[in-house]
Amino acid sequence: MALPRTLAKALVTVAAVAALSAPAVVALATGWITIHFTAWNARPGPDPTPVEAWALLALVYLVWVPLVVAGLVIVLDRLGFRYAPVERDRRPSRKQRRRRAAGLRYLQGREAPPAGAPRGRPRRPAPPPEPAAPPLSPAPASAAGRCPSGDRTPPLPDDGLPRPGGGD
Repeated sequence: MALPRTLAKALVTVAAVAALSAPAVVALATGWITIHFTAWNARPGPDPTPVEAWALLALVYLVWVPLVVAGLVIVLDRLGFRYAPVERDRRPSRKQRRRRAAGLRYLQGREAPPAGAPRGRPRRPAPPPEPAAPPLSPAPASAAGRCPSGDRTPPLPDDGLPRPGGGD
């Protein structure tokens, strides 16, 4: 009975990640590289592994990682998961790049302030002045135009709302 493709893909990927740790496991198991642990409050001693051993392990990984990745790609290809590099758009020709750059420079020139304009943040235009209220014209001298209080302001309409000053 065959495994489902997605399960096989997951198992192959886990196996590849495990295979990536193989050189470190072999180097530690054979004693070629030793790791010395100290307590948190203790001073670390000298590294028992020579620098050459660490450099050789790095070189082994430099060869090992591409081999494991190539094997992973081959196995996934056999499982039906085709590897295809990401296709990107062709690079525009030199003529197209120069034309685009010239167009952007033109647009920047149109947006730029005119020569000799002060540099800095553009100031926000002042809001338009509010129209002044029309002046009150003096009421006629007759008694009909005067308020009961005797001043020349027109009387307030009687809309039933309370007025400031308590005048009902």
